[in-house]
Amino acid sequence: SGIIFLFEDQYTIGEKVEIFGVEGTVEDINLRTTHMRAPSGELFIVPNGEIRNVRNFARGTFSLGTVQVDVQSSRLDEVTAVLNQVAEASVAAIPELIAPPEIISADGVIGAQTRFTLFAKAEYGKGAIVRRRLLQMIHDALAEAGVEVGG
Repeated sequence: SGIIFLFEDQYTIGEKVEIFGVEGTVEDINLRTTHMRAPSGELFIVPNGEIRNVRNFARGTFSLGTVQVDVQSSRLDEVTAVLNQVAEASVAAIPELIAPPEIISADGVIGAQTRFTLFAKAEYGKGAIVRRRLLQMIHDALAEAGVEVGG
C-alpha cells in the first residue's frame, strides 16, 4: 500500500500535515513509512499502510475569513444595509479577498437577536488576516450607524 500512497501525492516533504491527530512537518517519505517532526521536536514514524486521513495545511485554493455578528432583530433592515456596504467596500480595502463576502443568516431564526454571517473567501493561508480586517470594518460601520452588537 505504500507505493499507492506515494502516487496519490497527498503530501510531500516539507509540508505541514496532521496524521492520527498529530501535526508536524514531513521530513521523509519512503515506500513503507512517513517521518513527521512535531513542533515539540518529536519524530513520528508512521506506517503508510495505516494512514487513512491526512489534513494538509500546505495545500488549498482558499481559506475562510468568515465573521459572525449578532444584532438586534428590530434593526434588521439597517444592519443589512450596513453589512452590504461593508461587503462592497471590503473588496478594495482587503486585497487578500478572492470575492466580496456573502451575507447570510447563520440559522434562519429570528428572535430578539439575529446572527448574520459574512462568508468570506480569502487567498489560501490569509483567512486570519481577512477575518481581522472584516471584524474591524464591521465594528466601525455598525458603531457609526449606532447599532449595538451582541446581547
